[in-house]
Amino acid sequence: MAFKRSIPEIELVEDPTVRAALEAIKEIIETREGVRGDPLDDFITKEVLSQQQRTVALKTSTFSGTAGAGTFAKTGLIIGITPTSVDAIIFLSGRATLGVNTAVSVGVYWRFVRREDSFNVSIGDAAGSRTRTTGHTVITNSSHASSTPLLAIDSPNTLKPVTYELEIGGVVSTNIYLNRSHTDTDAAGHTRTSSILIADEYKLLPVQNLA
Repeated sequence: MAFKRSIPEIELVEDPTVRAALEAIKEIIETREGVRGDPLDDFITKEVLSQQQRTVALKTSTFSGTAGAGTFAKTGLIIGITPTSVDAIIFLSGRATLGVNTAVSVGVYWRFVRREDSFNVSIGDAAGSRTRTTGHTVITNSSHASSTPLLAIDSPNTLKPVTYELEIGGVVSTNIYLNRSHTDTDAAGHTRTSSILIADEYKLLPVQNLA
């Protein structure tokens, strides 16, 4: 943790005008240093800001695969980033369009996997044999695809390159798709889409774990 500078107490200054001026200066400096007040008012230097970075990955091709209930399939939607600090927080965001082979509404879930060590990022807590995922959406039928937002955070604790891949699965064993529906004909309602991932590195990002 960075050392926070503060100014010694100044009660010994007898002149009230000088003491009031010094108290005001003390408050300004300590607020800037994050010693007092709202931590969001802490002063951030250009050096800190310059250490943030962003990478973007766009996938326009489709993915077709199968996944049994409670399992996941790798989509090939991958993004990489090289942290500049071991304390870095990686914020993953994006959008994916998912399809599934079904005659009725069925749940489709997803997660990010850090490929270097197969770590599942931002998944829910363990509970019995429930499938732990990062997100969950519903596809209404085989003719429709659904776009879902993607959000996750990770603390890889490394200066080496890290890569993340989107994996998807369904609540039943079935065919699943990225960037297309199952039916996928030339009919007007059967679209081809793109999916996008964004990886942002933050050196200072307050994360509240609400457990």
